[in-house]
Amino acid sequence: MQMGATSKTVGSSMAQLLTAAAQGNDNYTGSAARETAGALQILMQSVRGVVATTEDRQLQTTLIESTHEVIDASAKLIEEAKKAVQNPNNPANQARLAQVSIRSRIRLCCVPFCILNTSLRLNFVALGHSIDS
Repeated sequence: MQMGATSKTVGSSMAQLLTAAAQGNDNYTGSAARETAGALQILMQSVRGVVATTEDRQLQTTLIESTHEVIDASAKLIEEAKKAVQNPNNPANQARLAQVSIRSRIRLCCVPFCILNTSLRLNFVALGHSIDS
């Protein structure tokens, strides 16, 4: 599934961004930030494709909301990485960077799973079972 591979790419680029920022490497941090932004663009394209090809409103809404959360958290991660590189010896910067990273990764993990969850639910209903919401 392209969505899962794209999510892994975003996660990998986030890890590179964290490593570079933690090392205080300005060039590597900039490169990793650009890679993260590019991976997020691909993720958005994948989400648009899924949303355009499904009639399930719940899936569309959940996927769009989850993706917005990932993008917002990623923007915060990039901003915190920038702060950490500007002052790599400040433990508060490193702590905020780690905290934002955890939130970003948790949100990123949710995107492919909301598709899987909805697919399983639709298959369950298609087999004649009912789902109590």
